[in-house]
Amino acid sequence: TTTTTTESFFIEEIDLFRNYLVYYERSNVTGTQQIRITSRLTTKQESILTLQSSSSSSFQKNSTKYHYLNTSSSAIQMGGNIWYDATKLYFKVESSIHMGV
Repeated sequence: TTTTTTESFFIEEIDLFRNYLVYYERSNVTGTQQIRITSRLTTKQESILTLQSSSSSSFQKNSTKYHYLNTSSSAIQMGGNIWYDATKLYFKVESSIHMGV
């Protein structure tokens, strides 16, 4: 379980790459999903992609960079990352409200 601000998250899925670990997480409190990307080369590099609504598209807090998708009522799913040496992450965002997300 990981914690950001006042919310804790549990890991639903993991993608393993040569240089990165990708955690697909869900909040224990609100059910909100996020993707946390950590470097396997250094412990100081981490990014979080979340579906939480925000007025800004990204911000930096300590060594973690947060990115927001301005989408509500959506779900994140793994996108079939089968190449260990890949440098790009594929994932799906599904929404019953916003067609074509």
